[in-house]
Amino acid sequence: MKAPINRIEYERNINILLESIKKGRFQTDFKPHITSLINIKKSPNRRFEFKTIDENVRLLANMEAHLNSKNKI
Repeated sequence: MKAPINRIEYERNINILLESIKKGRFQTDFKPHITSLINIKKSPNRRFEFKTIDENVRLLANMEAHLNSKNKI
């Protein structure tokens, strides 16, 4: 799995995760993941504040983006 190398890829992965949850393709049943997702904040310019994104969300976002790209091939 390729890790994001810049902010654009990092935010793209998080947006893919949030969109998958919104559409019901990805379900979070574990309490740590739910609280981590709730704690994500956006700055006034609608970008994610990285200090509010913990390791759980980062790993889930990278995994979901990786699986999403594999399904499109």
